[in-house]
Amino acid sequence: MKCSQCGRRNKDDNDFCVVCAAPINRMPKSGRRFMPPQDLSDALSSRAFERPAPTRGSWGPAVVFLAVIALGVAVAYWAVYYVDIYQVEAIEHYL
Repeated sequence: MKCSQCGRRNKDDNDFCVVCAAPINRMPKSGRRFMPPQDLSDALSSRAFERPAPTRGSWGPAVVFLAVIALGVAVAYWAVYYVDIYQVEAIEHYL
């Protein structure tokens, strides 16, 4: 770490400068600080207030949905008109 008074470099684990004995202020290793903008015009100028480009949808899910509906209608039509639900089987009784 660099001493703020004499400018000499010290080890990272030192609390005081080895040359002038001034206390060393510890800074975070990244050196970055995330602070909000101090002025509203700075915050607004950095953003682009535009509408995003519209995304094109896919026809795949709609086609699958319509195919399932058509298959369901076809099965219902077949069940109603071609399956004889009321067919009675002859029961033979032996006396």
